Amino acid sequence: MRVRGVGGLRWVVVAAGVTLTVTACGGDTEEPGDREVSPTVVTESSEPSTSSPTTTSSLSLTPVPKALDGDAVEEAVRSVLTGSYGIADVESVRCPQQPAVIEGATFDCTAIIADESKRIPIKIVDEEGRYEVGLPV
Repeated sequence: MRVRGVGGLRWVVVAAGVTLTVTACGGDTEEPGDREVSPTVVTESSEPSTSSPTTTSSLSLTPVPKALDGDAVEEAVRSVLTGSYGIADVESVRCPQQPAVIEGATFDCTAIIADESKRIPIKIVDEEGRYEVGLPV
């Protein structure tokens, strides 16, 4: 990503083919022609179109949460069930594929133990993605 100032009032952000231009006024007084400008995203399309080659839409600055790798969680849960909890007959474990890493959040995995489906509660303990594996319910 590249960020650069143009004339002290204009900032351009370029990331993966998306350009964001934000213009701000320079002071508290309003000059003729000053106006408030909202951030916009301009995306260029590489496909031919009968309309304009660019599209303008509003920009959302909502962060994308980190997510756990569901396959890795399944392996870890199976390991905890067999190693730490001493459950010998764990047949399979299924977990959500991309649970969000949000401290305090919970989700459930499902394990087949001795031909019975059991719920395995999982709790995210920190923003680094560490989690606790509960006993089968």
